Amino acid sequence: MKVLVTGAGGFLGTRLTRALLARGRLTGPDGEPRPIDELVLVDRVAPDAPEQPTGRAIRIRALSADASDPATIESLVADGPDSVFAMAATLTVESETDFARGLDVNLRGLLALLEALRLRGNAPRFVFTSSLAAFGGPLPESVDDAVQLTPQTSYGTQKAIGELLVADYSRHGFVDGRCLRLPIVMTRHPGAGAPPAAATTPTVSGAIAAIVGDRLLGRDVSCPLAPDTRIAAASAERVIDALVAIHELPAASFGHTRSMNLPSLSLTLAELAEASGRAAERAGVRAGAMRWAPDPRFQAAVDQWPKRFVSARASQAGIGADRSADEIVAAYLRDNPRALA
Repeated sequence: MKVLVTGAGGFLGTRLTRALLARGRLTGPDGEPRPIDELVLVDRVAPDAPEQPTGRAIRIRALSADASDPATIESLVADGPDSVFAMAATLTVESETDFARGLDVNLRGLLALLEALRLRGNAPRFVFTSSLAAFGGPLPESVDDAVQLTPQTSYGTQKAIGELLVADYSRHGFVDGRCLRLPIVMTRHPGAGAPPAAATTPTVSGAIAAIVGDRLLGRDVSCPLAPDTRIAAASAERVIDALVAIHELPAASFGHTRSMNLPSLSLTLAELAEASGRAAERAGVRAGAMRWAPDPRFQAAVDQWPKRFVSARASQAGIGADRSADEIVAAYLRDNPRALA
């Protein structure tokens, strides 16, 4: 079977690619498991072609393409992918500061992809990465799948519209869609030669990532959030497992909707800092110092996000949350074995 991954060069896209290669097979549109014969990896910059596990013979095509260009998208689906992972996106800051670009990638690009697949007519399984940003405003303590989507950012609005599009195309049988709303995903590795994330990435996610990635490199971190700030988080490892899991679920598992939250760990930033400190201590290295310097702009953004992210539907399917901050840090170290200073 042929699998198309858009956004394949990104933080999660590269990890999904490795997971698909290691797995070697997926459930096809007919509900039967099949070996993966071809992976088509697409991003604005052509992704690096990954190494295949021993014994695999999967054709890999890594392409540079604009996921918002309809003609390009039509060429990508011309020979009928059996599965699609739609992960191409511009994130919150870019979607807010460049509204047109956010519309092009997050909305028009998704619609062009769905339309191309409708016209192709082979109804592939279609996995769409949505976000906790689809929720906003006053929220209950625990946000489950039944909470109304009331996004307060352009990115969240585009993700919410994307979920509705995937559901409608699925209702018509054009695709077999399933959408996973992601929490804060922990965590990108800053790289041994890179400057601290907090200094280079003026985003909330970058500031939170620095509590693990930069500290384990021995870099001091000034966090623009209060230590008692509570977030819903998941390791990248858990996210990738969940994306594959929802691909494999039968459509009946989704009920009247094609979307579900990824159950997530609710923790404070202080707990995350303590876990990264413990990991450094166990490795016999010095963790960077933590300084808490709350910035009202950052704090206001985080305070409107869900603090507890749950899904009975996902839990019933065996999709669960990380169990502790230490488990999230351990998953980060497995993914980045050279992360410690």
